Amino acid sequence: MRKKLLLALIAGGCISVASVASSSDSIRAHLFPRSIYFNNQPTNKQNGGFEILNYNGSVYVPIRYIAENMGGKVHYDEAKKDIYIVRHVNKLTKAEISVSKQADHFMLNLHSEKETYKSNEIMNLWGSLVYLGEEEITVGHGDPITFLQFGTRKEFLLMNL
Repeated sequence: MRKKLLLALIAGGCISVASVASSSDSIRAHLFPRSIYFNNQPTNKQNGGFEILNYNGSVYVPIRYIAENMGGKVHYDEAKKDIYIVRHVNKLTKAEISVSKQADHFMLNLHSEKETYKSNEIMNLWGSLVYLGEEEITVGHGDPITFLQFGTRKEFLLMNL
């Protein structure tokens, strides 16, 4: 009788150990030795101290490394077990008015969100300078960096930044 009880306990223990092992929270993934690029620039993942993994055909990378390299911040809420990623993105603004001017090997493009602004209203202006030459150039600045000219038909304001 004791032998049957002992044998039943051993068998039950083996079954429970097997069920615990099969319901484990672990996964089996493969190292995925690939590179990560941000804005076409390769990153040095050795400095990040992490590995890229492949699990069931999906690639997994550390969320903090990706978010911070894209200008974001990551916060883990221990109580809720939630991950928060915050990244401020400038909204795309459509230009109501644009002007382009070409001189020598340069094209200056200026844009404004609106054509008319009220007194004390922030003016949303942006621009780009395109080099059209064939040789490589070096860009620098002197003093002042930029000249800005604003005005109505009657008067103009010239600012040196």
